[in-house]
Amino acid sequence: ITTNGAGAQTPAGELRFPVGKVLDASAFPRLVNLTNNGAITVQNSAVFGTPAQPYGNFVSHGSVTALGCSIRATNVEISGLIDSGPGPINLTASTAVLRDGVFNAPFNNIILGAGSLVISNQTLRAGHNLTILATNTLTDGVTDGLSSSGNIWTAGVLGFNLPFEPPVATLLGTTITAI
Repeated sequence: ITTNGAGAQTPAGELRFPVGKVLDASAFPRLVNLTNNGAITVQNSAVFGTPAQPYGNFVSHGSVTALGCSIRATNVEISGLIDSGPGPINLTASTAVLRDGVFNAPFNNIILGAGSLVISNQTLRAGHNLTILATNTLTDGVTDGLSSSGNIWTAGVLGFNLPFEPPVATLLGTTITAI
């Protein structure tokens, strides 16, 4: 664990998990809310919350770098980097706001599931499939069809999947490319 010195202007620090150590519920058994303004680096998979015990809030304005990343929380707010290296990125939340960031899973899937999912100025890079599961709302914030949300999404060899259209949905300012 690194942190800023006394009198630092920001509370940004870093958590580094060594090779062979998994970041999961056993690492922080009583953790309910997580705010990351620095960097979390895991030389294995990173699991934030479980189906039985999701976090209340997962907020990251910094970076999370791991060999696969799973986030389960009631509320999610991310405006930084989630880089899963060779592993997948799985996000499950009641409400998720993804802004001004990057999700990078160059050799695997990105699966985003939420009741309400707001995505703006977000880069999503999936090497396999990019799946969006939004049950109530899916929006990039663009309503006129002329503006750009800044969203650039790339789905890999297995393509882009939106298994069902949420009742409130608009991605008018989003560019989705399947390669």
